[in-house]
Amino acid sequence: MKEVVFIDDDMMTMRHWVKYLELDHFVVKSFEEDIEALSYIDINHDKIGLIILDMIMPSEQFKMEETKRYFDTGWHLLDKIRTIMPDVPVIIFSIRHNLKASDTQHRVERILIKDQTTPENLSEIVGEILNGQ
Repeated sequence: MKEVVFIDDDMMTMRHWVKYLELDHFVVKSFEEDIEALSYIDINHDKIGLIILDMIMPSEQFKMEETKRYFDTGWHLLDKIRTIMPDVPVIIFSIRHNLKASDTQHRVERILIKDQTTPENLSEIVGEILNGQ
């Protein structure tokens, strides 16, 4: 089974979600730094079946390059991911309630709001996406 890459700057929260995914036998690589995640994705793209991506992350590189607002860093990271893996399924996983797929030119499989998602629900969605490949 392909790996899940989980990118979120809130390590404590991410550990909670990753723990449940691993209990359901998913292989998860977690990153709180966008640059580390991109490097891993670039090197290991053939192992990756799904990316779970937070939208609000402090990023010195993206803040300096493309945006002055942390609200945009996830979209910019998705732009970079799509240059490496244009077809990888992506779940946007955020606290922002006003996110829409139309906020990006890139395809996303799902947009999930953290406080409206249970670990069981996330695990089920991850399974559906990975098993559909």
